[in-house]
Amino acid sequence: MRHMYLILYILFEGIGRFLSMELARHGATVVCWSKSAGPNEEVVRQIIRDGGSAYAYTVDVADRNVVHYTAQLVGSHTYLF
Repeated sequence: MRHMYLILYILFEGIGRFLSMELARHGATVVCWSKSAGPNEEVVRQIIRDGGSAYAYTVDVADRNVVHYTAQLVGSHTYLF
């Protein structure tokens, strides 16, 4: 998974958090999207503390323009989950 960026629209507990942490452990750079900045940034801090690579973006996925704009910021070599 090296050189792979994964965008995860996460919930702060459960499967989203688990996937974020697990994919980071396997070498993926995890890009966490969430409508709430605080808990989203906490997931990223935990991934980084564990030696992984991650970024947090506050994104309202109900707004198509915001999703498109943020996706352009992240880059073209991503996989969205």
